[in-house]
Amino acid sequence: MRDSGRRGALRFLGAGALLTTAGFSMPLNAQTTGTARALPQGLFRLTRLLERELVDGAVLSVERSWSCKFEHAGRGMRVVGEALDCFVKAPESLAPLAALEKQRKDMGPFPALLHSSGLIASPVHQEPVDHRQVVDVA
Repeated sequence: MRDSGRRGALRFLGAGALLTTAGFSMPLNAQTTGTARALPQGLFRLTRLLERELVDGAVLSVERSWSCKFEHAGRGMRVVGEALDCFVKAPESLAPLAALEKQRKDMGPFPALLHSSGLIASPVHQEPVDHRQVVDVA
């Protein structure tokens, strides 16, 4: 799978986890019935853990958390989030790369616009990564 395809799949799965974590459920036909749904209230925490096993059996892992909430947005809703923390575990030989990853600002899948049916209405946009800097450090 191409890297961008992998990221897209992770975003999709993350959004599903986001909705499940928030206890949010809405029937797919809500848009046609005109049923107004109340937004879940309060903040919730979304945590994403990515792990990769390296060739030598060592593991590289990155865990990020966001504080999130639902907001009204037109006839739908929006989920917004603010980064809370980032923990990176990596072999000592990858310490410079781990430090870069920890310092990187990652807005996650936010903001996520949802139709009144609860389906994702727009793609998530992330800032581009400076790959030259990553390669230079590695």
